[in-house]
Amino acid sequence: MKILKFNDLPTINEYFSSMVLYGDHCNRDFWLFFCRAPRMKKLYTFILCPVFILLVSCGNRENGENGREAGAAIRFVTMDIFQQENNCDTSQNDCTTIYFSYPRIVGSGNNALNDTLTQQIERWLTGTDGSGDNTLTPEEFSKSFIADYEKFRQEFPDSRAKWHIRREIELLANNSRFITLQLSEDNYLGGAHGMRIHLFANFIPAGGQRIFLDDLIAEGKQDTLERIAESLFRKENNIPAGQSLKEAGYFYMSEEDDNSPFHLTENFAITREGLLFYYNPYDIAPYSMGATILKVPFDSVKDALRPDGILKDVF
Repeated sequence: MKILKFNDLPTINEYFSSMVLYGDHCNRDFWLFFCRAPRMKKLYTFILCPVFILLVSCGNRENGENGREAGAAIRFVTMDIFQQENNCDTSQNDCTTIYFSYPRIVGSGNNALNDTLTQQIERWLTGTDGSGDNTLTPEEFSKSFIADYEKFRQEFPDSRAKWHIRREIELLANNSRFITLQLSEDNYLGGAHGMRIHLFANFIPAGGQRIFLDDLIAEGKQDTLERIAESLFRKENNIPAGQSLKEAGYFYMSEEDDNSPFHLTENFAITREGLLFYYNPYDIAPYSMGATILKVPFDSVKDALRPDGILKDVF
């Protein structure tokens, strides 16, 4: 069974870099600037991003809706960070902006869980997790993004492009069985089009461990889950049994062989109804086809899941 492992998942940096592989999607000036900016390469190993001096708006709001509900595994406050380029009136013009919204963990009674979630959130926001020499806070990252944009404008004054990043992290599930984080990103960093992506991460509250797909599948049932999932994928995307997935435009970068190129991704969320697998643009299909969502109901795969696993009470 071909399952993309967590470490194999494209980072946000690789999603943006994929635009370079498809030259018609690129803004030549932006990529020339980026390629000549070693400081950016050093700072942004996770995300292709940039830098100025700007207005800062930081806030926090206690989240009583999700952070204090009955049975919640963790408590948190929602933080908001907004910065924009200098001397630009957003009410009158398009301006380069960056916006973060994310949960700041304030308590769970479990230090390991607190640390794991905080590190995951920081990696998604800035590409650092507080453990390296190049650690950036969300505020520092935002200032760097604006500063790099101003440097770009100085080098290419004729460019009218305005960049933006909108990055929001939320808790989709917050209970005693599992916790699910979601990153939603919308950005434009030059070129023919922007990018929208969604990333998911699931955790066990008791110890803070990341939940991988193998942790949910019963021994020897990987192929069963894959066959069911591919059948659902074909049905969802109207692909007849006799047509190859590559002919339909999916898994277009897979090697040619006699086996199906279908594979599940570790970019999935545990929901009340089942498992939601999310393939971002370029993961398995060209940008023009957009994101691909595969919903696998628990009822359809319950025989392939661990009977004593964390999902034992949901099917």
